[in-house]
Amino acid sequence: MNKQAISLIFVAMLLCSSAAYLISTLFPRRRNPFIFYGELSELAEKELINANLTILKFTYVKGEKNESKIKELRSLQNWTRTNLGEVQVFLVIKEGEREKLELKSALGEWETSEFNLTRIRQKLCDLLVYKPINCLKLP
Repeated sequence: MNKQAISLIFVAMLLCSSAAYLISTLFPRRRNPFIFYGELSELAEKELINANLTILKFTYVKGEKNESKIKELRSLQNWTRTNLGEVQVFLVIKEGEREKLELKSALGEWETSEFNLTRIRQKLCDLLVYKPINCLKLP
């Protein structure tokens, strides 16, 4: 092959990769696979806990403004990522008769009806199998 043919191949590859990038940005991102809406089976809970994930269940009352609370709970998934970027919190959001928050992991369980983000973070740090850097207490 001559140099002109090789350079045309490289230009074509460059154009194709640019077009592929443009097309990929036009479509929205996938839903977060670590968020589940509804009731989780007991078997699924055991499997998630065996995979060293911490389950955070948020039960909300229909009709109340819960979007901000759900957004704060979703932010905890990033707050608790390991140093390798792995998600450790599986968020379960479901409707119920009263507001309740539950944490379950291989290290224990915790339940509250009070939505206090600071307390939730403290308990997450206690129950996470792999402690993220945000849980370190430096003197």
